[in-house]
Amino acid sequence: MCLSLLTSLLANVGSVPDLPTNLTQIVFQILVYMLDGIDLLGLFIGPTAMTFIGGCLDVIIAMNLFYFGYSCVMWFVKKIPFLGIK
Repeated sequence: MCLSLLTSLLANVGSVPDLPTNLTQIVFQILVYMLDGIDLLGLFIGPTAMTFIGGCLDVIIAMNLFYFGYSCVMWFVKKIPFLGIK
């Protein structure tokens, strides 16, 4: 969903240059290292714990996104003087 939204937003932009191949290879290698680390961690603590940790991380990320959205909305609302919100 996020990728389709980003694609639709960037569809109206002219020609965007491609990233250099060196940069894409470095990013790909970093992702490979991260996934290998996650697999190694999964060997020690087991797949059930990894699923639980993944669920906890999802909840933490969702809570942080909610707080960030709330903070942005409240900042905007506080900028409207006739509402009297401090």
